[in-house]
Amino acid sequence: MSTTPGTTSQARFDDPGVKSGAPLAAVIGLLGAVGVAASPVVGVGSGRGVDTTGALASAALFAAVCTIIVPLVAVLTSGRRPALAGGLLAGIGAVSLGAAILDVQLFVDAIDANRLDLFRPISAGSIDAGPGAYLALAGHCLLVLSGVLGLVAVHRESERDGYGSARAAEFDGRSVGGRIGAWPTALLILAAVVFVLSLFGPSFSSQDPIFLVKPLVDSVSATAVGTGLVGVAVLVAVAAALTSISLPVGCGA
Repeated sequence: MSTTPGTTSQARFDDPGVKSGAPLAAVIGLLGAVGVAASPVVGVGSGRGVDTTGALASAALFAAVCTIIVPLVAVLTSGRRPALAGGLLAGIGAVSLGAAILDVQLFVDAIDANRLDLFRPISAGSIDAGPGAYLALAGHCLLVLSGVLGLVAVHRESERDGYGSARAAEFDGRSVGGRIGAWPTALLILAAVVFVLSLFGPSFSSQDPIFLVKPLVDSVSATAVGTGLVGVAVLVAVAAALTSISLPVGCGA
């Protein structure tokens, strides 16, 4: 960086992370994640003649950590490793598209959503979507936007620094799957397939008459479509990661 007066600002704008747009994408993703995590506190459900408690504490905490940690890492790495941050955001952005469709069920018939990470009804009475439902939907939409911007950052980085270059010449231009070897690749594919298959069964069993848990094929439309999109997104993200010729992008995704 030049020490000449008046050039520091220009040097900052010439930073690879700034040029790629990764920091902006990461901040948008983090704002979306905070919105999703805060939605149970704001109040997702409001009932007419029905009392609703907050989300199941353990589910809400686990969901909040899983949602926030990815864009937070992207924020921390976006300046020096924009390609890694872009891969991270592209992955969570793809999954968030399905999650946004799942949020739609909160506005159609919230009690059938079975979103114990967001709210927990204690009666079978009708439940209206509260401010937290709008916050969760907006948060997931911001995560989708950050994923799109993350892909833009990846594309800009690919043009900047020799996309696919490797320290060892024999790995130059090879996919991530080819670099990490057959067993790790097979393990990643197996994990993705097992996760997708798990989506077809009921997510939990319930003896409580308030919670009617159905398998995917018998679920209401928003839940079925949203869950299906989450599964497709996971498969696409894993496939894209393994076929990418950029190791940081593949690791991020």
